[in-house]
Amino acid sequence: MPRPTSAAATTGYEDLVLVNNATSHEVDDTIDTVNATLTSSLAAGGNEDGATVTYTVTLDNAPTTEETFTFDVNGEQQTITVAANELTGSTNFTFNDPDVFLDDNVISAPTNFSGSDNSGYEDLVLVNNATSHEVDDTIDTVNATLTSSLAAGGNEDGATVTYTVTLDNAPTTEETFTFDVNGEQQTITVAANELTGSTNFTFNDPGRVPRRQRH
Repeated sequence: MPRPTSAAATTGYEDLVLVNNATSHEVDDTIDTVNATLTSSLAAGGNEDGATVTYTVTLDNAPTTEETFTFDVNGEQQTITVAANELTGSTNFTFNDPDVFLDDNVISAPTNFSGSDNSGYEDLVLVNNATSHEVDDTIDTVNATLTSSLAAGGNEDGATVTYTVTLDNAPTTEETFTFDVNGEQQTITVAANELTGSTNFTFNDPGRVPRRQRH
């Protein structure tokens, strides 16, 4: 409501009385939508040994106070802050999963996108345009080394050789290796989460010819 005011009585009224009958008026507030858009970008050159995704929130109109946005990536909560009078804020997510197995390495699309709305926007709409990102699988070599050891004291009447397979990295499930000795197939199994497996080959050939037997 207007406050009482004064007037310059230039006309020279005998008694000019100021009567304030003006009132306040409410003006309808139109509802303006402000989008908070989440986007993502995978940095070039990343792989399973180290990949970085930058997530950015962009507002159509700058907030009057700090705004906080949260979302989940690969089950981990991420936070982006947009400062007062700014339009954007960003954060980085680092993926690191070095292994020796062929697998799919994916940084999931964000979920549970939410905002604080500390500024009291009339209509704050959260738009999740961020996507999932595939990360290159680096090829790591794993050696499966076969070795043998002849037990002491053996002869043609009975000799035992132990064959062992040794892996650089333990398998996630049982691995089977085969090879031939003296025309006979041998099998070694390396159990899941173990590095080695062994089998014994027994030689027995008592012959009449006094010579050293080879196998």
